[in-house]
Order: sequence, then structure tokens, then C-alpha cells
Amino acid sequence: MSCGRPAAHSGRHPATSGRLHPLEARRRGARLERRSARRGEAGVTALIELDHVSRAFATPAGAITAVDAVSLALGQGEAMCLVGESGCGKTTTGRLLTGLLRPTGGRLLYEGKDVWLTKGADLARFRRAVQLVHQDPYASLNPTRTVFQTLSAPLYRHKKANSSRQALAAVTELLKRVDLTPPENFVTKYPHQLSGGQRQRVAIARALTVDPKVIVADEAVSMVDVSI
Repeated sequence: MSCGRPAAHSGRHPATSGRLHPLEARRRGARLERRSARRGEAGVTALIELDHVSRAFATPAGAITAVDAVSLALGQGEAMCLVGESGCGKTTTGRLLTGLLRPTGGRLLYEGKDVWLTKGADLARFRRAVQLVHQDPYASLNPTRTVFQTLSAPLYRHKKANSSRQALAAVTELLKRVDLTPPENFVTKYPHQLSGGQRQRVAIARALTVDPKVIVADEAVSMVDVSI
């Protein structure tokens, strides 16, 4: 991603400019391309990939480019950390990676297939395999749903539970995994009855409900202590 200072009237948000010297941006881009080339030579397809993805938002003052030609690829078992100051496009990149935002340029690939050209079973498989832990648990949890309702909904939707008994057993295990114990003290609570850290643990548990292959964590532990 090139983060050099844009020309006047470029439409880029000031927060995305002046971050990275253009030469260093080219070097990083070249490293990503070499990594992709090595995967191709080895016959290995990245699990998930952004291919020169951009995203612009329309505003009364004109279009603002929040993400500009970003490329990255992750294989099975790999981890990647995006670091940058507030407003540089990290959250937008995460939402593009999970398919919650449609790019205005470039491609989102999952197991080598363009996600935005897939439909039916292939699209459902992507939705199940790629989960997002939102940055703000106060906004990401439905205030009208209990913890049990929040965690059981994806279990029912993706056929991970066929009865309330199965759903309760699965929710109980999820709450134990994120250290919300004893689980029976939390299943009937609403978000407003939880602390910020407890809400974030519920959000993490929700991402784990369908055994995803990829988890995109947007500052997911900013409100959680080290015990998790």
C-alpha cells in the first residue's frame, strides 16, 4: 500500500497520507509479491487474500479513499498484524477481508476464488469460515438479546445445534473457553448487564461458534485482561 503524501484533490483522507516513504512501500509490495510467487511455484493457494484492494467512501466533499491498493495473503496457520495510527484504514481493511464491505477495486479471494463472484453454498462456506471480532463490543452486540441468544443464533444458522439442549451445551463450552465462568451466571444476561471486558469476551466467543478458519480481530483484546 502506497502511503506517500497525495497530490492536492486526490480524494484521500489525510490520515492515510504521509505514513510510509514511497520507496519503502514499493519494497513491501515487492516482498508480498515474492511471497505470493513462492506460493504459486509451490502449488500452494493462500487461504485468504486481498489482491490490490481499494475502498472509497462518498462524502459531500467528494470521494475519500480509506484503503488504497492493499495486497496481503494468509495461509493456513499463519498470523498477520496490521499496525498503524487511528484512521489509517485498519478497520476498513478488516471489514474488506471478512466481506462486510465490498471493495471499489481489486479482489477478495478465499481458497483461490473471488468471494464477490461466488454465491450459494460457496458463499455460505466463506461466511462460516471467516469471522470478525469487532473493536467495539458496545456496538457489536444486540442489546435486545441475551448472551445465550447471541451465541446460539450462529449455531442454529450453521447447523451446529439442532435443539436447545445442544445449543446450551455448546454455549456453555464457549463461555468456558473465554473464561466467563460459571457459564450459568452469564447465559441469561443482556449486554447492559455486562462490563466492557465481559462484552468483548462474548464477542470473541461468538466468533468461535462456527469453528472458523480465519479470525479477523479488530483490537479484540483492548478491553480484556490477560487472563483470556
